[in-house]
Amino acid sequence: MKYHNVPNWPPSYLTPDYRQELIEEFGILRGVTLDAQVHNRCFLMVEMNGLGYVSWLKFDNFAFRARFVDTINVHLNKPIKEIGELEVSD
Repeated sequence: MKYHNVPNWPPSYLTPDYRQELIEEFGILRGVTLDAQVHNRCFLMVEMNGLGYVSWLKFDNFAFRARFVDTINVHLNKPIKEIGELEVSD
């Protein structure tokens, strides 16, 4: 997956104190939602070691963003690394 020709996976996460950005595949997916204000973005909520992290992905194609969200919504409570191996068609 790419946004403006730049890979957007693995996701970028903010630490719980919002001080550091992490870019890696870790944790368990707890939620995914479309951003109501930025129409090309979705949020991922991930948990690791009892802490919550927020991640975001941006997309060039709104239809693909919707398919991506629909696809990973059925994979809640699974490891992000496993979700990263899923195929979502263009």
